[in-house]
Amino acid sequence: MKPDLWRKKAAEAGRERKKRPERKVGEAATANRRNAGKAWAVIAGALRASAHPADQRLALEIERFVTGRTLDRPIRKEPIRMQPEPRREIERGR
Repeated sequence: MKPDLWRKKAAEAGRERKKRPERKVGEAATANRRNAGKAWAVIAGALRASAHPADQRLALEIERFVTGRTLDRPIRKEPIRMQPEPRREIERGR
């Protein structure tokens, strides 16, 4: 997933307070990924049963995609490091 432009610019300028995780974790996210994997498996099975070679090739590509995903692999979560808020010096006139 691509970060929003404003978030990218804030990170480049050192203004981003909290770095967002690259992947969503938790029970809901894991369940959604598992359901998506099952849905892809059903689609691949239907394509594999087709008489058309192009469909069978697509089924193979889908199977490769699904098995390459990190569905059930443990995800190492790194601690979030908060950067101090940038200090702004205000020049006071007269």
